[in-house]
Amino acid sequence: MSSGKTSWVWDHYEKDEGNKKVLCLICKCLFTYSGGTSTLARHIRNKHPMEFETSTTKITSPSLYFPSTSSSSSSYAPKILHQPTLAEITEKRKKYPDGSKKKSELDRALISFIVKDMQPFSIVDDDGFKDYTRTIDPRYQLPNRRTLTRSLLPQLYQKECAKLVMELCQAQHVAVTTDLWQSRMTKSYITVTVHFINDNWELKTHVLDTKKMNRAHTAANIADELRDIFIRWQIIDKVRRVVTDNGANVVKAIRDMNLPHQPCFAHTLHLVVKDALRNTPGIIDTISKIKSIVSYFHHSEMATRKLHEFQQSHNMGERKLKQEVDTRWNSTFLMVERFLEQKVVLDLTLASLGKAHMIVSPEGATIAELLLIALKPFEQATREMSSEKLTTLSKIIPIQRGIQECLSADTRLRDFPLAQQLHSNMRNRFSAVEERTVNATCSFLDPRFKGVAFADSIGMLKAEDEVVAQMQNLEMAAQTSYSDNPPVSEVDLPLGSETSSRREQQEATGGIWANFDAKAQPHLSGVTRPRVRPQVELQRYKEEALIPRNSDPFLWWKDNESLFPLMKNVAKQYLCIPATSVPSERLFSKAGELVSHKRNGLSDKNINMSLFLNKNM
Repeated sequence: MSSGKTSWVWDHYEKDEGNKKVLCLICKCLFTYSGGTSTLARHIRNKHPMEFETSTTKITSPSLYFPSTSSSSSSYAPKILHQPTLAEITEKRKKYPDGSKKKSELDRALISFIVKDMQPFSIVDDDGFKDYTRTIDPRYQLPNRRTLTRSLLPQLYQKECAKLVMELCQAQHVAVTTDLWQSRMTKSYITVTVHFINDNWELKTHVLDTKKMNRAHTAANIADELRDIFIRWQIIDKVRRVVTDNGANVVKAIRDMNLPHQPCFAHTLHLVVKDALRNTPGIIDTISKIKSIVSYFHHSEMATRKLHEFQQSHNMGERKLKQEVDTRWNSTFLMVERFLEQKVVLDLTLASLGKAHMIVSPEGATIAELLLIALKPFEQATREMSSEKLTTLSKIIPIQRGIQECLSADTRLRDFPLAQQLHSNMRNRFSAVEERTVNATCSFLDPRFKGVAFADSIGMLKAEDEVVAQMQNLEMAAQTSYSDNPPVSEVDLPLGSETSSRREQQEATGGIWANFDAKAQPHLSGVTRPRVRPQVELQRYKEEALIPRNSDPFLWWKDNESLFPLMKNVAKQYLCIPATSVPSERLFSKAGELVSHKRNGLSDKNINMSLFLNKNM
């Protein structure tokens, strides 16, 4: 460095030979040099603050002058920078004290990151994560695993529990789903989710508990666990429906608790499809052959590489084959769909590898194509009914009928045995679907469907009767509450007039006017006979136009609830019920991420808290 370089900035820059360019030694940025150092100093201050602080504190003068960042072209006004004291520098490098606002914010962000992304609690012991955290904020001291699991996790869990309890206290009706599952460590758990509509007409879905089943999975033991969970969350008197699969022990547990059970629609469709695939001649052979091809490519690196070469030469892109999962019928559909999409390159690959005997024949391919057509309505229904955004139980009636209409209307399926078996299974399992009061009422109260959802008037009339009965019960309960606690008007009375005033009030509500007041009461303004108002609301609702099928029924009820002061409460009672137990089943995959071989030492309590926070935050 030449003797002309007197500024501290030259500790971080190097000139080129012509003195026209300057290189930042920290980030390797190149600058045009015209003789001044203001731009160079500004770069260090803005882009490399730690180096800037170190360099400026080395200067022994009490103050230094730094060029202003003003855009004035005439001159730079010097800005006096205070030279930090040793105490100030030390303070900036001190760790945030426990209990400080900043430390608490960072701890909360850390535990949220861990539970949302299902990270292991041991991440705080990983050297790479420590380096990463230190780079972001050197003053933050990571908590250890013990602090995470025994302090931060329970604190966040209690806070979120309190919020959920408040929401549940405001809800009048809830529905729940439940299911049992087994972890990779062969431990059994029961999970419960709750569903309700809040005052803003939003469908809320939350996980309540995930408890380890330490006893046999009998109906009595399952009922005990569910009862404990319902009592703990104060919903034992609010549960209107419990949605589960068709497991006999779970169904019996629900009925033993005197709670209404709703079979999972998705599970029923699964039984319809699996039974048809199993009992239709020729179908299993075709599926087995496709499955063996998929398995071959999954286990052969050479075959997969060859397949990718043919995919690229045919401009198809690298598309992986999908394998069937026995417990998911739609995985069969997805496997066959991907196979047919890739059949041309699959045949070429198999032939080039000397595996021509594995190629599916034209007849087998035709069966696969018809199978795809027959299962398409079931796949669409399963996908749509697994949504948690909008009410789904109201869709059961129109969707099951739509499936059967698709099977009947497609001429390609007329002589296809699988389609006939599917149609038969649908009739057997859904013949009385419109006669179930809960299904009919839920469809009727959905402004997208109302009476149009029904095949005939029987189900619709049953739904109307149920809605009217529920509204009458609500009105009678309201009137009983009014008579037990009538409003009291307090009037300031002159001193000494209390006795005479009380006598006048008694005479005004009895005596010669008693009989007249009793007759006039139902006709007073704002008072309607109990059996009239429900009928009026019902008729008004029926006269309202349907909303488009893709519209939000909750938004409609939010905009129109003032027109239906009784019916809106009935709607909240029914429209919160999910059609499937998918919300509980979705937790299984999350639980699989959590209870892995890397985290097989997690306590049951921490598993419950982690899954609760993962789904509810």
